[in-house]
Amino acid sequence: MRSWLVWLFILSLTLNAFLLFKLNSMSQRVDASQQMQGHQSQNHSADEDSRNNTRSEHLGNSQNDGQAKGENLIPTAKVEQMLPPTDVGLSQRKAPVSVPDTGVDMTFLLKLKKEQQYAALAFYVKNYLRENPYDLDALLLEAEAIYFTEPLSNALINYYGLLDKSLSPEQLTQIKTLIEANTQRIIQQFSSDGSWDLLATFLEPLVQVDPLNRSYIIALAKAYGMQAQTVLMENALAALPSNDPRASRLRESIYARLDNREAPLERQSDTFAPENLTDSSTGEREIKGNEVALENRRGQYYTEVGFANTRAKADMLVDTGASTTAISERIFDSINDSEKTYLGMFNVQTAGGALSSPVYRVRNLYVGEINFTNVAVMVLPSENLPDFDGLLGMNVLNQFHISYNANDGQMRMISRAEK
Repeated sequence: MRSWLVWLFILSLTLNAFLLFKLNSMSQRVDASQQMQGHQSQNHSADEDSRNNTRSEHLGNSQNDGQAKGENLIPTAKVEQMLPPTDVGLSQRKAPVSVPDTGVDMTFLLKLKKEQQYAALAFYVKNYLRENPYDLDALLLEAEAIYFTEPLSNALINYYGLLDKSLSPEQLTQIKTLIEANTQRIIQQFSSDGSWDLLATFLEPLVQVDPLNRSYIIALAKAYGMQAQTVLMENALAALPSNDPRASRLRESIYARLDNREAPLERQSDTFAPENLTDSSTGEREIKGNEVALENRRGQYYTEVGFANTRAKADMLVDTGASTTAISERIFDSINDSEKTYLGMFNVQTAGGALSSPVYRVRNLYVGEINFTNVAVMVLPSENLPDFDGLLGMNVLNQFHISYNANDGQMRMISRAEK
């Protein structure tokens, strides 16, 4: 028995010695490999530094050349000019494009930008970047193309990504200003319109990439709160200190509103007496003051909406379920460019399914004799609105007292200012 233990002990020592030998051999090979990789990494780093210097010199030259030619890859530093062009027509972005014999190069891409052919620019600059992934000029062009062809939150996230690139200090400042200008403009517009669902959808991905941005957090929490989604509101505010004064004021305001809110659409038979609804001489309902004429078509109500500097009148469905007003491309094209400002692309749900829709701010919109200024409107394909020209949403309807008389099945819209 003892002899077996001795042999096992000798065998164990032999195996340990063999394993130590193999480990030493492997360690030497790893060290040699690491040394070789270190030399290669140093060479690669030197090559990369050289390419970075070359790209920086090329970027500087392209900026100077761009200024000489009147071409700007990023708008100028003023906030008003930090936003891409505001008069981009839908037809311009859909026009056919022919590729020159020389192929896709920066000259061709800049030409597409100048012509505001953003859909084509998005396509061709993406292909160009497959072969030139470090071309900063092309990356900036791609960012502008994304701004006009994808949801605005995606575009701004893409701009956030550019902050990690080897851009000049001036360009980095411009991109930060562009992000700030766009986000604050949308927060102000959608808050003013009461388009809380769109505001929440816009801000949710931005909070993911900039989770400590207090402005984003407060605006997102308010968007949730105004939709009575208090759990989501509290989850958003949890990112702020418990004693944050703006968060405390927002909580008080939202909970007070929820305790005292009124239904947006009253269904009362005694709101308006029947004798006040009908002209005794004609038998037709009489429209007085700032009441808006409505047409009942099989239970749905329509009204006429006008825009400044155009004779076109839009036949709009009164839709209390739509947070934002929507118009067809045909009506959009009839509105003067000076009357509309591009806000961005947004994902929306329509009867035909989800789609990405451009949203514009219209300077003047008329419902009856009442003028609304700086109203956000979505632009939908005309085929999505086959029987009418658009939807009059709550960002306009919330300025009216809307009532429904169950006795005669009539709906009335009267300006709240005149009620």
